[in-house]
This record gives sequence, C-alpha cells and structure tokens, in this order.
Amino acid sequence: MANKTCVLGATGFVGRALTSALSAAGEPVRAASRRGERSSDAIERVSCDLERAETLGPVLEGCDVVYYLVHSLGRADFRETDRRCAHNVVDVAAAAGCQRIIYLGG
Repeated sequence: MANKTCVLGATGFVGRALTSALSAAGEPVRAASRRGERSSDAIERVSCDLERAETLGPVLEGCDVVYYLVHSLGRADFRETDRRCAHNVVDVAAAAGCQRIIYLGG
C-alpha cells in the first residue's frame, strides 16, 4: 500500500483543489486543517494546530510527502508565527520519517 500524502491547510483555496486532485488520481490523502472538517469523500480529514507541535505527530505519521499550504497573514506577528509553525512541521516531519515537504508560503 502506498504511503499517504498530507496536505496542511487543506481547507484553503489551493489545499481544497490539491486534495481533490490527489484523491481523484488514486493517491491516499490526509487533509489537515485547524478544524478537521468532515466530508463525504474518501479523503481522511484530521485536525492539528501548527503552533502546537504535539498535535502534529499523529497527523504526519505514515506520510511520505507533506504539502505545507499554511500562512498567518492578517496577524500582526505573522512572520514569527509562520517561522515557528514551519520549524514545528520540519522537526515533527523528520521524526515521522517524511521524505519531502513542499512549502507554499503566504
């Protein structure tokens, strides 16, 4: 069985299109967002908070590829928040054995 691809920011404009395209191509997808919204499709939906690294382990476990489609634009401290979140994802992804991170920042 193929390992999963995780899409962080799966409910955003790009994330929605990407998860749908990956799923339509037969790829196992784990779609992560703050709320872990439910859906009737075959995509596994989960929630996490990138500011809290402890929420990322179960989300990234078993994923070879992680798409990082998250930004904190609109917050006064968005640069520092984005930096902290990206570092959390890198650290947890490495520990989980992820092979690739594709980063699209705001």
